[in-house]
Amino acid sequence: MMNQVNELSRRTFLRLAGVAATGVMLAACTPVAPAAGTTGEQAPSANPAAISIYVALDPGELEPLTALLAKYNTEHPDAVINMEEQPFDGFAEKLVTMVAGGTGPDMNFLHPLWVSFLADQQVALPLDDLVEASPEFHPEDFFPETAAYFVYKNQRYGFPHTSFPTVTYYNKTLFDKLGVAYPNTFQDGFEKDADTWTWEKVIELATGLTQGEGAEQTFGLSTGYGAAPNNLSHLVQIIYSYGGEMWNEDYTESRLCEPEAMEAIALQADLVTKYHVVPVPSQAEGIPGGVNSGLYGMWMWNRSEVPGFKDVDFELGMAPYPRGPKGRVLRDGPGAVMINRNSKYIDQAWAFAKWFVGPEPGVLGGQSYQFEIQHSQPSRKSLFSDPVFVDNLLPWESRDIYEDAGGRIRAMAPPPRFLEVNKIWAEQWDRIKLGDASVEEGVNTFCDKANKMLQEVV
Repeated sequence: MMNQVNELSRRTFLRLAGVAATGVMLAACTPVAPAAGTTGEQAPSANPAAISIYVALDPGELEPLTALLAKYNTEHPDAVINMEEQPFDGFAEKLVTMVAGGTGPDMNFLHPLWVSFLADQQVALPLDDLVEASPEFHPEDFFPETAAYFVYKNQRYGFPHTSFPTVTYYNKTLFDKLGVAYPNTFQDGFEKDADTWTWEKVIELATGLTQGEGAEQTFGLSTGYGAAPNNLSHLVQIIYSYGGEMWNEDYTESRLCEPEAMEAIALQADLVTKYHVVPVPSQAEGIPGGVNSGLYGMWMWNRSEVPGFKDVDFELGMAPYPRGPKGRVLRDGPGAVMINRNSKYIDQAWAFAKWFVGPEPGVLGGQSYQFEIQHSQPSRKSLFSDPVFVDNLLPWESRDIYEDAGGRIRAMAPPPRFLEVNKIWAEQWDRIKLGDASVEEGVNTFCDKANKMLQEVV
């Protein structure tokens, strides 16, 4: 289980940037290798196309993914897919260097925050012509905003095979112990934004859950993707739910200083500094096991964390993400497969990429292993009724909440130099939540510094 306090850790920042068995090569059957191209036609050859893919996974993914790719290689004798482990740190930069030197993989798993960089560096292959030549693929079956994470300058560079919109998980045992009503008590009508599960209600419940002191102190909320986040790519859903925006149209200015965004940020700061229902970093560091300790009441996370809950000694529950004044707007952190422009086997790589995300509506493809290990929800709308997904939901999980969440996503296109801008935000957010700066002071300082950086790009 990851340390949920460290939002910029490898697992939080990725969502599918890829890891796999080092040097693993999965055997293929009767080889028939194709010529490179984008026509979809394959030229016969004596050997299958050896296609390399760089990946990185969360714990528990390696074994089922290895088996999945072995099955693919057996059923598709024109190609053999070889996985290779690469560290996340510096992944995109290393890929650019390798491609510039005439090497690099045929494909790699793709994080949304890499899309603009790898496209601008002429590494990622646009898929639009390949999609147009594949009428069976039906891209409209993907949740549109989840798929939008992989569109840059009106060109598409991948389709999601995972989806991780934010929901509320909670510790039913702690709620029972402290006599606090469950979050799902207030979710009736959530499909039409007619529910009462709002941030005001979150604060009410979290206050009742924050009890005691020292090593036994409990907290109403854990920091993370959806509560008091220090990452702009997570804060975005709160800003949108309050009617705010992140950037102007040409990405030369941050709009976090505007009233709607400021209101949203002030509420998140209050969780830490006014209501004390979210621990400060020094308190969180003293809770071994994080949310698995049983000392947190709620956490606004996503399904990628569910595998880590299987061995906890408390009962769990699930509710939607809280609704803001302008509705319930969610972020996602999907993963995709990217094809390298320099690949000699573009047709075979595209065939694999299609299969991996679900080659057509209602067909699982590579999404199956994600459902089997309770790690992701479907990125294709047609897969929400598939037995492999439904039958592998844990007893306390809600299919309806996950499906509703998939339709509420709004993709954030990151500006140039996003990682540097995000670092500026994290510095100011630390000042705010530690009481070293007011919300207004911290946000205005962020806007001044970020705007200067964004305008330097132009």
